[in-house]
Amino acid sequence: MKLPVAPVACMVLLLTACGEPATGPAPAAPATAPQPDARPAPAAAPAAPVETARPDASGRLRIEVGDQIRYSVTRFEVASGEKVRIELVHTGKLTRQAMGHNIVILQPGTDLDAFALRAVMARDSDHIPPDADAEILAHSKLIGGGETTTLEFVAPAAGTYRYLCSFPGHAVLMRGEMIVRPAAG
Repeated sequence: MKLPVAPVACMVLLLTACGEPATGPAPAAPATAPQPDARPAPAAAPAAPVETARPDASGRLRIEVGDQIRYSVTRFEVASGEKVRIELVHTGKLTRQAMGHNIVILQPGTDLDAFALRAVMARDSDHIPPDADAEILAHSKLIGGGETTTLEFVAPAAGTYRYLCSFPGHAVLMRGEMIVRPAAG
């Protein structure tokens, strides 16, 4: 059997580096062992609270996306019955086929991860599963770099509604919450 040169050279190096076994007493420990740092370890920084965005006076909320996989807004609040206008702006340069983004607001109780898995297979419908109407409150079209789309709807009953980007693999990082508070008065 012929062994490759590199493994044989490594074995020879290891065997010669080991040398003869030590025959005398073990070396004495240093007179003073190093002491561990007595200062307490710094506490981990608390997770930064997620800022809650609100639409402007006209009901418009701008959410930016780019060539990174993230939304600029991951939590926003509206009032039940309020007209909501989300302006989704793709500030990147990549095409929608390479780095497409959308926003899909799901009905309460919808399994976000299961929805995202089904969306992977819905390429012909811009990654919106054709059988998912009952699970979707509202959704935008899929956009690429330099494009903008607007999603308009009336805010539903009070509650928490999760949203995601349904482009394959994006829902892992691109998700958020729409908090609907009861209508005033």
